[in-house]
Amino acid sequence: MINNLMEYYTDYILSSFGQVTATGLSKMTDNKFSHDQVSRFLNSSKLSSKNIWEVTKPFYKKYTIKSKESEVLIVDDSVVEKPYSQENDLVNWHYDHCSGKTVKGMNLLSLLHSTSTFDLPVGYEIVKKDKLVKVKNKLKRKSSVGKNEVFRNLVDKAIDNNISFKYILGDSWFGSKKNMEHIAKKDKSFVFALKSNRLVSIKIDGKFTDGQAISEIDLQEGIVYNALLNGMDTPVCLAKQVFKNGNSVCGILYLVTNDLKLDYSSLIKLYQRRWKIEEYHKSLKSNLGLSKSPTAVPTTQANHFFLCILSFVKLEIISVKSKTNHFAMKSKIYLEAIKACYAKIQKINQNLDLLKLST
Repeated sequence: MINNLMEYYTDYILSSFGQVTATGLSKMTDNKFSHDQVSRFLNSSKLSSKNIWEVTKPFYKKYTIKSKESEVLIVDDSVVEKPYSQENDLVNWHYDHCSGKTVKGMNLLSLLHSTSTFDLPVGYEIVKKDKLVKVKNKLKRKSSVGKNEVFRNLVDKAIDNNISFKYILGDSWFGSKKNMEHIAKKDKSFVFALKSNRLVSIKIDGKFTDGQAISEIDLQEGIVYNALLNGMDTPVCLAKQVFKNGNSVCGILYLVTNDLKLDYSSLIKLYQRRWKIEEYHKSLKSNLGLSKSPTAVPTTQANHFFLCILSFVKLEIISVKSKTNHFAMKSKIYLEAIKACYAKIQKINQNLDLLKLST
């Protein structure tokens, strides 16, 4: 599936430390590919999640360890800010959990397959706000397919592709009743964070209490409780983790799972693996130019995202084989680039016999 120009474009992304443009790729290859060729490639066909799996599948089969206990799927979304881009179905206003406000940009929803060896994206969608609705006499964009429905579709596709995993991890945004029931019907387990106002019933002395907000229940840290979530008949387990700064409580995390055999320590450790998708998003933005394509065409914008995700797969394989992380590997590439530039400057100085500043 990877063609010649796709190889060059992803390697260009790995090499770049600034804007990623058709002109830049053309110059880097000494016009092996013209600006128009690159532009046509980016706008010719819509690359998608299906294509990512086609590329990832051989590496998945070759390198991942087939142990369902160590394999998880992690879901999360991330907003790539594009404050100066024109609004369209992809570039729009989205709530950004990191900044705690609505920002203009593109919203990437990803499904990451994580093992003790590799972290590989196996599905993604760019959230589309493709419907115009009237709100208080103003037209606003809305998605015809919600994020949670997209998430369930990605999970179904991962199962259809025979991706091996036992648990699905996600934050409270994905911890809806519908998502939990959907995962349970697929004979998979979930570990989700829950909002503090979620209504639950705790099992005490063989009976479930009346439903109330989790934050109002005196849950003890270190204990896993049998419980029922409001509106669900399937038993789950709840746990509370307290974060402290000295003697002061600075945060509380509520976790839920349908794996009734998990102890407290295992549940906490499992959810901590969700951090891998944060690293994935950070690498896409910092190392792989996810926000650095100036194109204004939706198809080209979407294809650039695809190629950045494909570049992540390349960088992950390079990093694992060289036993280093993405940022250290990118720093090595940068250092080599600086050395090459320095050597070029020295050669220019010698050829021009420039005056030395030091005597």
